[in-house]
This record gives sequence, structure tokens and C-alpha cells, in this order.
Amino acid sequence: MFPQFYGLGKRIVYQILWGIFSTILVAITMAALYFWMRRTDIISAGYFRYDFTVVSGFIIFLNTLYLAIGLVQYRNLQLKTRTPNKEKPKAFADANENIVAIYPVERGFVAILKSGESVIWSKTIEQTLKELPEEEYFLINRSDIIHKSIIAGYQPGDSRRLKLILKEPLTSRKVFMVSQRKVVSFKRWYKEDLANNG
Repeated sequence: MFPQFYGLGKRIVYQILWGIFSTILVAITMAALYFWMRRTDIISAGYFRYDFTVVSGFIIFLNTLYLAIGLVQYRNLQLKTRTPNKEKPKAFADANENIVAIYPVERGFVAILKSGESVIWSKTIEQTLKELPEEEYFLINRSDIIHKSIIAGYQPGDSRRLKLILKEPLTSRKVFMVSQRKVVSFKRWYKEDLANNG
């Protein structure tokens, strides 16, 4: 079973592949081991005629229920991602429009401007990093880019990550976390700015 942060297509595929098929395979393996310990063949014991149907149906039911709950949560999360000033987003943003943060949403990315406006960002992370000055922007994890100007500090997070403290919240739900692999380089990047401004 998988949480709701995957895209819709991947979410369904992963749920079917790992939540249903892999679980059924584990159930068959455990049943075969059980009958083997009782010196009985799983096929001749009638497992696939009776028990397998019940077990498979129960697994499919649970995964369908879990998938439905996950999709509802995913939908609610998308609905709560709004601009702070509640303005309608533009179609696209240029690289020099005072961007303070870029992070992923369904089927793409969104960029937050200094004005608080949210705009659709159509470029990839690789393209974006080539265009934005590295002394001002930092890729804190696989998908989130942050500008130094909105960082007030940071504090320890879970799994040896860092939780950024922003001068002003960008959205009500978004939390910016520096991944474990990026912690050392982020601290160096952030402290260099403090030293230059100090």
C-alpha cells in the first residue's frame, strides 16, 4: 500500500502491482509452506478452489478501499494548495520573475513569486537549475528549490533532515525539508550567505 503523494497513474499502478499482486504471491507462498509442513500438496489440498478465492477477494477489497481513501486525500491536498493572496495563477513564469520557491504539484511544478502569487512552472528541475543563479537558489531535495531571501533559519527534522523556517509561509500545507544527502552542502551554502551579509 502506498501513500497519496504519487501521481494518479503511478499511484494506481503501484497499488495494483505491490499492494495486490505481491501480497497475493506472499499469501500463496505462505500457504504452500504451510501445506508442505503438513506433507500435503497445495493443489491437491484444494487451496486454489476455496481458500485462495477468499484470500484474494479480501486483499483486493482492502487495497481498493485503501486506494479510494488515498485518492480522496490526494484530491483534498491538491485543493488546499492555493496561492496566499488567492489570485488565479498565470499560464507560465519566466526565470527572472522574482521566484522564491519551486516545488512539484500534480503533473508539473509551481513557482511562488515574491509577491505571493503562484504560477505554473513548465520547465524541468535540470533546466531550472541551469537558469537560476546557484548562489541564490538551492535544490534542497529531489524536487524543491528555495531562494535564500525567504529562509529565516532551519531546525532538525526527522531522518536526519532539516526543516526550513521561512520568513513568511508560502502555503498552509507545504513544508520545505532538506534531504539527508543535501544537509552538509545546504549548511555550507546558507552559511556563506550569512558570512557575506554579516
